[in-house]
Amino acid sequence: MLLEHPPATAPGPAGGDGDARILRYANTEIDVEVDAPDRAFLVVNDAWHPWWRVEVDGRPADLLKANVLFRAVQIEPGLHHVHFEFDPLGGAWQELKAKLHG
Repeated sequence: MLLEHPPATAPGPAGGDGDARILRYANTEIDVEVDAPDRAFLVVNDAWHPWWRVEVDGRPADLLKANVLFRAVQIEPGLHHVHFEFDPLGGAWQELKAKLHG
């Protein structure tokens, strides 16, 4: 997997098989249950866009761009609930603030 900006604490070599199960898949929201034996990445082969947000177990997480155009998130070992949500209003607001203050 190729990451545009790898996190500082990226996983090492794969140590075991993990499981991912899609719980809900809609146009603007995706819920996935992930059981990871080691630190890993969940890659969703849908188009990456900066207005997507991701939470792991209800806490905001870094949305990563994987393999040039897909969405990914880093997962710690254990059972987790991952929620992706497309937030065009929040995303546009963040871009506007960055342009005004940058």
